[in-house]
Amino acid sequence: MRLSIILASVAALSFVFMTGCNEKHENPGLDVGDTVNPENDELTAEEQKSKLVDVATEFIGVFNAAEQKDAVEAFDWIVYHYMDYSWDEVGEYYDRVLDDIMSTAARNARSLSEGKFTANAGLEIYDFPKFTGIFEANDQTMSWEYVGESDNITLRCKDKDGNPAEAVLAASGKEMEFEYEYRDYDVRHPFTVVIPARISLSVKVNGQEYVKFNFNFDAERSSHVIINTEVTITNIVYKLTVSVEKTSVSTQISLKYGNETLLAASAAAPSCVLMDKGENMDWEEWLENYYDAFEYGNSEIKFGKLMATANILSQVQIKAESNDPSAIYHAVMDLDEKYEMEYGYEYYDTREYNLAYSDLINENINISLYYSSDVKQAEIITDVFSDDSYDSYYYVSPVVYFPKDGTTYAFDEYFTESAFGSVIQLTEDLVNRYISLLRYNEIEPVEF
Repeated sequence: MRLSIILASVAALSFVFMTGCNEKHENPGLDVGDTVNPENDELTAEEQKSKLVDVATEFIGVFNAAEQKDAVEAFDWIVYHYMDYSWDEVGEYYDRVLDDIMSTAARNARSLSEGKFTANAGLEIYDFPKFTGIFEANDQTMSWEYVGESDNITLRCKDKDGNPAEAVLAASGKEMEFEYEYRDYDVRHPFTVVIPARISLSVKVNGQEYVKFNFNFDAERSSHVIINTEVTITNIVYKLTVSVEKTSVSTQISLKYGNETLLAASAAAPSCVLMDKGENMDWEEWLENYYDAFEYGNSEIKFGKLMATANILSQVQIKAESNDPSAIYHAVMDLDEKYEMEYGYEYYDTREYNLAYSDLINENINISLYYSSDVKQAEIITDVFSDDSYDSYYYVSPVVYFPKDGTTYAFDEYFTESAFGSVIQLTEDLVNRYISLLRYNEIEPVEF
């Protein structure tokens, strides 16, 4: 358990993808380090343990449970107090909404079977206004009740001091339609689900907004899909952007605590050639065709190189680069076929196959670690291991290689309790500080 916490903590701080070169950095003669810019020094495996512990300590230290105290305590009481309130009336309300939708679907299906609709006629089964309303917690009946119309879906209740609390879900715009078809013998039943262009969620207690969620969806049927998401919980902000276009695919992620950026990461396939998508092709059909093209090969489709970067506290950077994933996939398939013919169905246990598989991965994927300079401090590569509990059983596993001293470690050999014990303790203390704020929904303190 402790080892998994080490890996989770340190991997979150360090091992996200980055580009790396393959040369070993060498300094002839006596190495006195870079006295002007010490971050340019190439560190040994042991020296990097201290570096990673320092960065992890700073990362964890940014979080202050006291700054989320009001929000945690407010939600703690609300969840505890309203947990057993009945949702029967809300369920009945939505049953009526769905009954209306289904009856409309049945009428459309009959009209379609009678030839009154064209073959492409459909029913739009998603329409946000149909689902809106105001629902309040009634302390007398201990139930959630529908109390009125609204442009949004609104839940209202009170905090432990009687102050108003509400959650408001809003949506607007019709950005993309997904069409489905159910066939009943020779009768077609087309349905359309529409994704709104904008979705937002706001949670307030006594006028103070503790949670905010914004989702923006921009799609052109034959051009692009762009998704922007932002989640704010008190002073913690997470952002995600995904962009799919004909000649590029990319994503960006950021995590901020107050004004400090804890993590900034991105990934892209900047030179991909995507399969053309015409006006009459739905996106789900495009994705299905794309999966087939990936698996079986299509000369018109090229992913190109995949690249990704991550920057933690502006101190640790990880870069990764991969050759075309479709080419790697088919290279692995060819490798499997070759060794299966030579060694039989248990070829994947053999030393020869695993050595070839490890070489293939190392030749096509580079992951390297840096400390705010262009000096490569470590690489993630793969190596072949044998399992002593089985005869002639071999497998491939990632290892960490340190160019400074030429050493290589398996993850469990490097990220040990003795080296990273302080990170474990800090993580445990932080989690338990948040748990201690829960007075009503009791959770036992954790021990890693």
